[in-house]
Amino acid sequence: MPARSADDVPIETYGGPRDDLRPLFELAEDSAAELDSYIDAGRVLVAVSDGEIIGHLQLTGTGDPRQVEIKNMAVREARQGHGIGRRLIQAAVDLAAAEAVTTILVATAAADIGNLRFYQRQGFRMRSVERDAFTPATGYPPGLLIDGIELRDRVWLDRMVLSGQVGGVVWPGGPAAGAVAPGRHLAVAGERSVEGVFGGVAEGFGDGADGVVGVA
Repeated sequence: MPARSADDVPIETYGGPRDDLRPLFELAEDSAAELDSYIDAGRVLVAVSDGEIIGHLQLTGTGDPRQVEIKNMAVREARQGHGIGRRLIQAAVDLAAAEAVTTILVATAAADIGNLRFYQRQGFRMRSVERDAFTPATGYPPGLLIDGIELRDRVWLDRMVLSGQVGGVVWPGGPAAGAVAPGRHLAVAGERSVEGVFGGVAEGFGDGADGVVGVA
């Protein structure tokens, strides 16, 4: 049976044990120590197809009520390249807009060209570079390569959010709360297949270096 279109995959807020999603999180995070430090933080949105979680996106706070961060995001390898990553991002934007958040942050490896392309296609702009973010001291093994580039630096990107402009998805407490939000989803993961966000280089992969993997 052919896979459902991304437009037909619903998005749900995940309320179960985060450990059940750990294999998905690990697709987007190479450091077990780093993952342990944030896996239970924030909220997780999941994309569900035929009863199976196929993608996820984790949103966490930053200490500034006007900002949220996409901390970890991945789409199962078999479902990459079909628009699910794009829908995950839009769902996060809609949620942020409904809560008067003005900025969404995300970080990815400078070496991950696929992720950088994916996020810029979703409206994110480069904000800053954090040098030597991926080191053995933070749990990342030396010598990791992404597309032939050594994993060392982290790039921060951001996207502005216009409050109240919710793209068809209704979230509790947001505009028109209680209505049904068709076709929104979040994602679960396929590891180290970056479609290069989370390789190959296609539309939104990654090598699992900073919480984003194979999304597109």
